[in-house]
Amino acid sequence: MGYVARYIPVDPASLSWTARLWKWVVIRSSPLYLAWQHLVLFTIYLIGLLEPYKVAFDRDSTYLYWLGVALDVLHGIDCLVRWHVPYVEDRIEIMDVPSIIRQWWRSRTGWWDLASFLPLELLADPLTNLILSRTQVLPQYWSRDAVRPTLFVVLRLNRMLRLHLIFTYFEERSAMLHARFSLHIVKFAFLISTMVHWYACMLYLVGCPDGCPLGSDIDGRWPGQLIPREDLRNMPTMSRYVVSVYFSCFTLTTTGYGRVNPYNTTERIIAVFGATVCNFVFGYCTGTVTSLLSNSRGVQLRYEQKLDAVREEMMQRGFPEDLQSRVLDYYSVLWMRNRGIDALSLLTTLPPAFYADVSMHMNAELLQKVPIFQGAGLSFFMALSRALRPELYLPGDLIVHRGDAGKEMYFIRRGKVEVLSEDLTEVCDAMGEGTFFGEVSLSKKGPRTGKIRGGNHWEISVLEKGELLRIFEHFPQGAAASPPKAKERSKKSRGGVPAKGGRTRQPLWGPGGGCPGGGGGTGRK
Repeated sequence: MGYVARYIPVDPASLSWTARLWKWVVIRSSPLYLAWQHLVLFTIYLIGLLEPYKVAFDRDSTYLYWLGVALDVLHGIDCLVRWHVPYVEDRIEIMDVPSIIRQWWRSRTGWWDLASFLPLELLADPLTNLILSRTQVLPQYWSRDAVRPTLFVVLRLNRMLRLHLIFTYFEERSAMLHARFSLHIVKFAFLISTMVHWYACMLYLVGCPDGCPLGSDIDGRWPGQLIPREDLRNMPTMSRYVVSVYFSCFTLTTTGYGRVNPYNTTERIIAVFGATVCNFVFGYCTGTVTSLLSNSRGVQLRYEQKLDAVREEMMQRGFPEDLQSRVLDYYSVLWMRNRGIDALSLLTTLPPAFYADVSMHMNAELLQKVPIFQGAGLSFFMALSRALRPELYLPGDLIVHRGDAGKEMYFIRRGKVEVLSEDLTEVCDAMGEGTFFGEVSLSKKGPRTGKIRGGNHWEISVLEKGELLRIFEHFPQGAAASPPKAKERSKKSRGGVPAKGGRTRQPLWGPGGGCPGGGGGTGRK
């Protein structure tokens, strides 16, 4: 959705220190903010992996605790930054900092952020004392020393509420017109890796609620099925995690057919969860990727169908094989350049004033090099730029034949062209990117005096004589300046061109079959 942003220049010296420290805003599209946003989203992804890992595998790690605190501080800084990021309301970008903060409080994002900052782990000690004072017999596999660390890491799970920022980011980016296929790949990688990790933590937690220390009884639980081949109790923490991830992937991708079977009700519930919810996520990702690939391939298939229709029509009409090959090569080049989409024709659908700015940006440099247009005003050049028609030619294509009526002027945007002799056996001259030819034919009647072909894949812009005359009707000052300059260009093209030492160079091409000596100017008839 588009929006309007108005930036008012402000002198920093006129602002107080309070305003400088507080009333600043961040441009949403700035590369620095985008890099910061991606860093924060990656750390939130780490939080989504770290907190469940601590609950299942490592409840007493001091290193992981301080890592979580560092991520909390980073997220707090991000909240302060987002208080200075403008939001869009009725397609207008609001940059008032108090309004941005009020919008944050009213939004769902503000409440989720606030809930994720609640230090619920501070309740671990009083809850531990309450549980131990009122519970004479603890649940199976629990020890009195494990209650406090377990409650501490469980109460920190509210940090996972920050994952909503990742889902919001994917939702906003996917709604954009220019959303890339790589965005969907990253989204599915996030969903699948997170689901596999969470399910691995759940598998280990139901199989080893006590952590499976040495000497513990694991009969009747899924880790007991690994004995005697391997014993989870003798493995380091990371090896236990790898085993759990392995069986997590095995369960989620094979709908329950694996080496490990559930032994008790809790394990069966977890297995049912994996066979339903997790497989739904896998199916969603697989189906969406398949649909995206089909849609991307569909554009190519439709283009190939049109190409087959052209090939069939040429065969039915008995086109020579050489001509058929040239036509098919042309369409192949179009596909390789822009996937068969004419981007310039899309630009013509812009509003007239907007399209005038775009066309002026693309063509102004070429038009201002033409001597017969020099001295004209900006409006004249804007009208000329809108009148240019883009064309593409292949190597060896003849665009100008000797004797043709001169009704167009050509501007070379990319590639090069060759000026040929009458019998096409010699190259008399070459013109490259940024040059032009045919301007003399716009101001006077007469046939073309040479032959020009493409030296490689080249793009040109064509200005028709009828369009130029129509523009001259609206801009008489441009028409008044053109004839004298055109006559001067015609003399240089037909007659001699002054060379060094006072001698005269002959025109580039003449009535004979060979190339006359000498060079020539940038413009050609």
